[in-house]
Amino acid sequence: MPHNNWKEAAYYGVDPGLKGAMVGLNKKGELVGWTRMPLLAAKDIDFIRIDQLFGRSNRPRVCVERVHAMPKQGVTSMFTFGKGYGGILAVIEVRAVPVHHVLPRAWQKVMIPDCPRGESKEEAVRHALERWPELEKTLKKKVNQGIADAALIAEYGRMHWSN
Repeated sequence: MPHNNWKEAAYYGVDPGLKGAMVGLNKKGELVGWTRMPLLAAKDIDFIRIDQLFGRSNRPRVCVERVHAMPKQGVTSMFTFGKGYGGILAVIEVRAVPVHHVLPRAWQKVMIPDCPRGESKEEAVRHALERWPELEKTLKKKVNQGIADAALIAEYGRMHWSN
């Protein structure tokens, strides 16, 4: 269930991909908006909706997880993922908002320290709930785990720009 007060978002976190999410934080690090990745169809990201979410804020800053193809991924899934990732970056570029690309291991090292290998999703949910308990109902559904990642990526970006 998305939360919609996006106009107050100063920082966005984007976990790209069809199962990803977008989260908006205000300058204090409080959640102001969250949603699973908006989709037009099962394999098509709604870039117009993403543009609308960014457009509600006044010069937001965006932190995007830097991703790449993984071994043993199929050609079709890699193409679909690349199309989605590139589309998200295009929306950010057209909006001319400041963007910070962060590798998964970099934001996870800061936001979920001492995470046991292979447990990053569960640990991201746990850490997100500690910081933002209002996500409890949303994060009970496994399909919404990308929201935890996006929230922690947004907070990582907020910390990046605060330094």
